Amino acid sequence: MTLKEALHLPGHHHAKNIDNTTASQVVSPASPTNKHEVERTDTMSSTEAIPKGATPDTASTLEERLKAWKHMVGRLEDYMEQHESLYKAMGREYEKVGKKIEDPLKESEMFTQTAGGISSLFENMRTNTSTLAASHHETAKSIKSGIIPQLERLHVEIKAKAKELNQGATKGTKAVTKSREQTQKYIDQLAKNVGRFDSVGGAGTKLTDPMEDPYIIKRRVFNKLHNQVGDENAQRQDLLAVQMGFQAFEAHVIQTVQGALNAFYQVVGAQADRTRGLYGDIISTAGRVPLDMEWNAFVQKYEDALINPVSPNRDVASLTFPNQHHSSTKSSIEGSLQRKGKILGRYNTAYYVVTSSKYLHEFENADHNTKDPEPQMSLYLPECKIGALTAAPDAKFTLSGKDANKNQKLTREHDFVFKASTHQEAAKWWDAISKASGIRTAELPSPTPAATRENSLATAPPPYEEKEKGNLKLDTQAGTPGAGIVTGGSVVQSPVAQTPVTPAKGDR
Repeated sequence: MTLKEALHLPGHHHAKNIDNTTASQVVSPASPTNKHEVERTDTMSSTEAIPKGATPDTASTLEERLKAWKHMVGRLEDYMEQHESLYKAMGREYEKVGKKIEDPLKESEMFTQTAGGISSLFENMRTNTSTLAASHHETAKSIKSGIIPQLERLHVEIKAKAKELNQGATKGTKAVTKSREQTQKYIDQLAKNVGRFDSVGGAGTKLTDPMEDPYIIKRRVFNKLHNQVGDENAQRQDLLAVQMGFQAFEAHVIQTVQGALNAFYQVVGAQADRTRGLYGDIISTAGRVPLDMEWNAFVQKYEDALINPVSPNRDVASLTFPNQHHSSTKSSIEGSLQRKGKILGRYNTAYYVVTSSKYLHEFENADHNTKDPEPQMSLYLPECKIGALTAAPDAKFTLSGKDANKNQKLTREHDFVFKASTHQEAAKWWDAISKASGIRTAELPSPTPAATRENSLATAPPPYEEKEKGNLKLDTQAGTPGAGIVTGGSVVQSPVAQTPVTPAKGDR
């Protein structure tokens, strides 16, 4: 039974007159002006002597608030500590970067050592990279020594505030709890005695103990309530003072956080400016390197090893080599001739050379620069027989022999018929070849049908003309001793025959 119920029992009108003023002060309901004030009415404004239900714990709520601020500051501390580690690690990484260009360039001799060149650029890069590494270490130290301590001190302040709140709230809560227990004890006793009073028929029944008079117990309830309310109000005022001080404390917390972040911005902003400036200096130094400075210095240093751009290209005609003009490398005659094919009998043009080694070489053409100069056919003239030169205007002669480029045991001797563009040209070739040939005969190439009819009208060939520079004559009459044998000088005019000449038996 509550105190209110005990003071308003029906049939006991004398109870209404007991200390009405005091009772009204204790149990009179609050008079809220609006719904919001009703919702905010705490247990201190309740009309019940001992509030029922869950009692809102202001101290615990404020403690949770401080715990939230403490964790927030802890997160900021972690944030700053991670930045400290970051800049410290960046300093170490920049040291690694610097080691990549710590030593001079590997081929430093290839670059000018004059200021303003590539070597100077790398020296600038080494210096600025070293400065970057040092500045990042300094930034890490600034964060550790100037920013993190601010947050650590704030963290300590929040802990101290929570401790202070906990100690004060615990002390006040114990006092209130004790007072309410005392009050509740007498309220319960009052309810018990009032029930007993009703059960024995009301007034007129003598109580065993005057101290069990409900009136006396009621007065004791008020006495305990007075102490209880005093303790509750004292706790309330203490908590209210703490609560009102939270606004100022939280403002202090936010100001400290703002100050720490501003200091952090100044430190990392200065680092960013230094980083930008150092990289800018590298770029500026690189931009000032003249585009032709290194090349000009290189050309000047290695001019003996480099090609002079004004010197002319090499010309084969101006080159010399050992034995270039040796007599064995010279030809007695060379040029284009036509040779009769073996199968179709057509004449094909090729390039021929008679060498000092007495070879007649056949090439596809005169080009020995872009094509392999290996001959298509080679005749060793001392082992060949040369026939007579046909009469003008015809320009043919026959040369019999084996191709020296082929296996001599498997190759048969062949009659090669050559034709020049003019009779005069053919005479030059015949003269040069006949000098180196082993045997000269009066045999002529097979004539055409028109030439055969024309030659049949002649009765005998005219005598050979004697060469002005020699005293050599070639006897072409059959049966004459020494026919077909060349004696005397080294230059011989080729014989010209009008009709085929039958050689003597001894010449066959």
